[in-house]
Amino acid sequence: MSIRESVSEWLALAFVLLLVGSISGGTQEKIGLNYRQGADGKYYAAMALGYRAQQPAPVDAPFAFRIAAPYIASKIPVRDPVDAFLILDLSACVLATILLTWWLRRFIPSTAMRIGLQLIFWS
Repeated sequence: MSIRESVSEWLALAFVLLLVGSISGGTQEKIGLNYRQGADGKYYAAMALGYRAQQPAPVDAPFAFRIAAPYIASKIPVRDPVDAFLILDLSACVLATILLTWWLRRFIPSTAMRIGLQLIFWS
């Protein structure tokens, strides 16, 4: 695969992510429960705020055992924990796209087929 094909593939995948994200973000109803945190999100937000303040998280099982995402979100320098989780989710999508592309390159030689599969995967 040439550099030009590789760059065009990454640009197409970035477009796919932006397209699917824009459609999803524009059509899905925003969560209004618990100040945009949702039902379970209030526990994860409390954990992230607790980690920021270096205090024990005031939650019970099963949330107290799910520490990775709230801990990482607590390290993202934004004020609102909901925004920190959004940044974490978007970063995970980008990382998943990169890893899936590398994996698909091993088995599928067609660039168009890989982009199509990514579009199906993300939609």
